[in-house]
Amino acid sequence: MKKILTILAIISLATNLNAQNFDDEDENEDFIEESNVEFNIGVDLWSSYVDRGVKSSDGLNIQPSLDFCVGGFFTNLWGSSDFEGNFKEFDISLGYQTGPVSFYITDYYINEDCKNEKIAYSNWKSEETAHTLEGTIDFETDFGLDASLNLLFYGDDKKEDEDGNIKNNYSTYFEIGYTATIGEVDLRPCVGMTFKESSWYGDCSMEHKGFNVVNIGLGSEYQIKIGNKFKIPVFVNTTYNPQEDDIYFYGGFRIGM
Repeated sequence: MKKILTILAIISLATNLNAQNFDDEDENEDFIEESNVEFNIGVDLWSSYVDRGVKSSDGLNIQPSLDFCVGGFFTNLWGSSDFEGNFKEFDISLGYQTGPVSFYITDYYINEDCKNEKIAYSNWKSEETAHTLEGTIDFETDFGLDASLNLLFYGDDKKEDEDGNIKNNYSTYFEIGYTATIGEVDLRPCVGMTFKESSWYGDCSMEHKGFNVVNIGLGSEYQIKIGNKFKIPVFVNTTYNPQEDDIYFYGGFRIGM
């Protein structure tokens, strides 16, 4: 019951905030157009947190985000936490976009109570940190095709070599997708794959060597209209992980300004 009341409160607050900002919308758009600045905030609520074929957190997850862009340079703050207090993630991305291509670096900070340990946010020691750094190249076309290549290069992505030494694993993930609109629904089928064993992808066991498909997904988005200007995007996704041989069906919605 408390979770339901919390969800209703979030919707009510966001609706009021959007209504208050519509009066200043034209003035803000003129400022943004002249200064080439973009600023967005939003909150997502998901039935579970699934990313790149892996379920990161069970149950309801709330995911706030903040985006700021000047010219082609951009930064993104994003987080996810469950309602039980067992999972917490905070990510910061910095990058640059030119045409259809984006280059950026993301710092993932993931600290879970289920590990029965707390790792300080300020701890950046390679073998102790809960931070993981990733470099990404994104490509997105005007006709719906998109692709991304992601490489983890520092932090909490380790493997043990033949001599028992702990080293960076350099887990790599590649995904390609296509977005098409049918009626008022956007559909995006995608396929994601890794090129070596990884504790981040697949079944996270480090047992599967070489190339593996870890994510076959179909995402859908529909915009619920409230009044003349306010819309709430609603998502329903299906993800099948062939390596783990498991499937996830989950949904959520976004409130933003």
